[in-house]
Amino acid sequence: MLRSLRLAIPVLLLFSLPARSQVIYSVQAHQDDWQLFMSSRIVNDANNGAAKLVFITLTAGDQGCSGCQYYLNRETGSVYSTKFLSDITSVTAPADLPALQNVTVNGKSLVKYTYKNTVNYFFRLPDGNTNGAGYPSTGSQSLQRLQTGAIPNMSVLGHTSAEASYTFTWSSLIATIRTIIYSERIPGAQAWLHSTSLNAAYNPGDHSDHLYSATAAQAAVPTSGSAPTGGFGWVGITEFMNYASSVQPANLDSVQHENAAIIFGLESWAISEGEYANEYNSVHLGWVPMDYYTVKRFPTINAPAFANPGGGSSDPGPVIGLQSQQNQGSSALIKIPMIVSVTGPIIAGKVIKAIISPYEPGQLIASVYDESGNKVMADLTLKAMNRDPLTAILPEPLKAKGNYVLRFVLNNKYTESLKITVD
Repeated sequence: MLRSLRLAIPVLLLFSLPARSQVIYSVQAHQDDWQLFMSSRIVNDANNGAAKLVFITLTAGDQGCSGCQYYLNRETGSVYSTKFLSDITSVTAPADLPALQNVTVNGKSLVKYTYKNTVNYFFRLPDGNTNGAGYPSTGSQSLQRLQTGAIPNMSVLGHTSAEASYTFTWSSLIATIRTIIYSERIPGAQAWLHSTSLNAAYNPGDHSDHLYSATAAQAAVPTSGSAPTGGFGWVGITEFMNYASSVQPANLDSVQHENAAIIFGLESWAISEGEYANEYNSVHLGWVPMDYYTVKRFPTINAPAFANPGGGSSDPGPVIGLQSQQNQGSSALIKIPMIVSVTGPIIAGKVIKAIISPYEPGQLIASVYDESGNKVMADLTLKAMNRDPLTAILPEPLKAKGNYVLRFVLNNKYTESLKITVD
């Protein structure tokens, strides 16, 4: 079951990912945000060559329950989700759930989990409530109040403001996110940052924590900065519609929807394990059948090399100065140009069919390559008359079992690549 799911994941990329070279950063407020609003894109990233998936969750999602273990179960559930994500998109066998690590980043004590090609960082800052007012039980702390200066700092759940390694100002929060992004980079590769959309017209009425997590995340990757880290032009930014997506048409196919439900369900399951009421309900399930996002910024350069041999998280580099960023208006949004779905499993000797939903009409060329980059069959050329889905039937079946890449090029502008395995 897992294998067929992995083969059938559709593509939602804007261009080809370099095989096994890119890092995907997902910065969110709560432990279930990426599962509800980003899952199809992140699963697709993993299926199409992303070497590392880094999840940075800023709040404990405690909902004001400061004296209970609810937030720890939510955290475990998020790790369940990323483990499942890694297991269905990698060829290695599932392993045991990763153990918690306590790490120091930029002088701050954080919780970290590593599993295969996934990394989770949890900051455990108090939940700020939907309106950003916070909860009295946790001192009315919130990311919104921190950013606006209503409070000078926030303390990690269970700690006091006197403990420097567990206390964040707005600038130290940004600096810590930046250090993680820099230290988890792959030298010479580009990366993407997924976060909540800050465009109020595209993403109206969203949770305060969602918006201010995205504000901090995007401030952490300015395009210019001082040496040695320099600017973060190697990080592209995608912005996701959150709460407002539930009133949009469902746009995930059956396999994406199934995976999204499982991924979110695992986070909810861990809450049930702690004997708390989970959130696998009609409200939250209303966000599962769809993902909506825009591209705010493309990566333009490659990530810098490590300063010291070995690099990694032991070499974060100094924190660079903050750079202001302006939110782009709706005219700057770049929408998904093409969605490609391949129903599976894919069998040797059987014709492969793909369903393509182009963003614009024009010429579509489909090609098939082996893992070495050699074209293995003649191109298929189709004419997209409009934006309605069309079916591409490849000219001949793949006879040899193994891994291949399907590549679709629309109007010589957009390239979608999908890694498949022929059984």
